[in-house]
Amino acid sequence: MTAGLTSKKPVKRRDRRETGHPAKIPADAKFHQPILARKKASVYSENPASAYDLTAGRLPIPMPAPRKISAAVPATKISAAAVPAGAVPAAQFSEADNLLALQMQAKQKPDTQAGYRRLFSVLQAYCTAHGRDAQVFSMETAELFCGYMLSRITRNGGPPILVSNYFSAFNFVFQKDLKLGRPWTGTDITDLGARYAAASKQRSVDLGVEVPSMRIATPAVGIVHLFKLLETARGEFLCWLATFTIMLLFWFRADTLGGVLSEDPARPDDLGDIYFNSHGFLCFTVRRVKRGTAHIQAFVKSIAPPPRTNKLRTMIWAQLRNALAVQKNGTRLIGPQLWGDDPKRVADVISKKMKELLNRSDSGVPLGTFISSHSWRKAGASAAARLKIDWHTIMCWRMWKSHNSAEKYIDPTYMFDRVLASIFDFLMNVQTPQLDFLDGSGWAGYDGHDMADDGIFEIGKLDLN
Repeated sequence: MTAGLTSKKPVKRRDRRETGHPAKIPADAKFHQPILARKKASVYSENPASAYDLTAGRLPIPMPAPRKISAAVPATKISAAAVPAGAVPAAQFSEADNLLALQMQAKQKPDTQAGYRRLFSVLQAYCTAHGRDAQVFSMETAELFCGYMLSRITRNGGPPILVSNYFSAFNFVFQKDLKLGRPWTGTDITDLGARYAAASKQRSVDLGVEVPSMRIATPAVGIVHLFKLLETARGEFLCWLATFTIMLLFWFRADTLGGVLSEDPARPDDLGDIYFNSHGFLCFTVRRVKRGTAHIQAFVKSIAPPPRTNKLRTMIWAQLRNALAVQKNGTRLIGPQLWGDDPKRVADVISKKMKELLNRSDSGVPLGTFISSHSWRKAGASAAARLKIDWHTIMCWRMWKSHNSAEKYIDPTYMFDRVLASIFDFLMNVQTPQLDFLDGSGWAGYDGHDMADDGIFEIGKLDLN
């Protein structure tokens, strides 16, 4: 959570908002409180099931106002020499501050728990409207609830894709709040979730809606098309192509772009969250890694400048510099001005622009499929696999903790293209033979993509040791 707590000495952020410690959740926030057992709790009957917006993501929920320690030493009495420059005196942290810091290290953070309870409220509303008890599990109720979910319409125009996240939320509430175990699990529930996913896909197809199962990684020929446009682009058009390029290079989610902060024009030394350092490294300050409120301690990812022989990345670096120089209303265009700052909507905005700017036929996207903001991430991982970049590097570059997570992003049918090695040379071991065919650059004299090597990446035969 990034909203600021008031402190005795507020600090100005680059967007000129005062901030201090993470925000607190008000004690009366109903989703922050445990769901009470049936005898003590009133059933949510004020709103019908149809009034709940299932498209809303998990929003940051403020925490209760801190209770200051009465015996705390006033900050004014703390020796300045005893506090390192830029640090906060320990006496300014209350018991509530420290409790929150402890809770934020849990596997399920406070806002995650609040999100689970928010999803459980959907079940409560449905059961109230249909004369059922949300605190009593039955497969009949589970199936009827899934049927109701298929009637919901999300912002994409179709029903929710999965209900497994709802089942996880229900298990959390049943186990933690109601002390009733985890009944929303097992073979029957797993089968119901699979049947729902298939039915949801069919409903989306019937409605003419694009669903993730039809999304593909951006093909290599589509990446070539992107860079052909990038070479001569200017203004806002250049900024959008630069955005797609950054997502491809870093394998970023749209949510990560949603966390970008603009530079402060009043501070000449503030380069913003996307910048080139004095040594030519492309740097990106990561503040968000996943949808909703999955905030993290900010850190910087960087990519080394290209060697002189790599003409493609040399062109990319030059155009990215030009894109970062484009301004609107006195501030850099690349950032919240271009794509907004709501992570739930950034993916939609970027996907819409991709459809508008990247021609389907030129991008090699077959009919019946589509590319969206997440296609760059999938393309990066798939390209790395085709280049035989080692498994540890693939996981490390995109911060996957398990092989299973990484494998989900690798398309085993992704076609090899020599241009991929020019793009991801910074991830390749200099001793690997893949670089041998880079005679100067894969971009120089490029005349289409080479499909001579049409082997399939066999995930099951990988040596993961």
